[in-house]
Amino acid sequence: MKIMFLFAIILITEIVLKLNLENEEVIIDTKKTIRDINKFMQRIFLFCFCLLLCLDLPVHSYWGKFGISLNYPGVGFKYIYRTKNIFELRLQYLPTEESDTTLFGLRYYRIYPLIKNRVLFYYFGVEGAYFKYSERYLSTDFYTVNGWLLGVYLGLEKFILKNFSINFDLGPYTATAMISDYSKNEFEFVLNASVNYYWGK
Repeated sequence: MKIMFLFAIILITEIVLKLNLENEEVIIDTKKTIRDINKFMQRIFLFCFCLLLCLDLPVHSYWGKFGISLNYPGVGFKYIYRTKNIFELRLQYLPTEESDTTLFGLRYYRIYPLIKNRVLFYYFGVEGAYFKYSERYLSTDFYTVNGWLLGVYLGLEKFILKNFSINFDLGPYTATAMISDYSKNEFEFVLNASVNYYWGK
């Protein structure tokens, strides 16, 4: 059963990555570079997560009231409300030699245990975010794009220690990029992964 589950996750990921490769014609050419970097990190996170899903770990206690999340390329701060509702403030920053990308987002998701010992959860949620992209085309000049992201997703989270967990989620996102008076909408699937620590119970 675990082998079939692992195969299904890998298959879904390959389909998502293929869709991303086919969606190359966008308003921002350098977005392709960011996608390429993210695809590499997504594969690493997914591989580690799949290995953890195949392990039989001991029973762990339920998570605390607050949490911090490390993702690529940023950090998230979580608040757990009545054990099943999680609000997360997400900050991401990706600097390169030619560009900088900054994202501020708010996520909400509701969790449900898959097994009685509360080691493995599934969740669904929504996310809204503001992003800013700046590209250097001269030594002192910048090309800047602002925009908004909105998406829904379904994911899994597994505890690997008492207060530590790893999770990933996948869902459709729409992005609206704005340049002066011109705007452009895009749609694609996004895979997120993170490592989490909870405390405060």
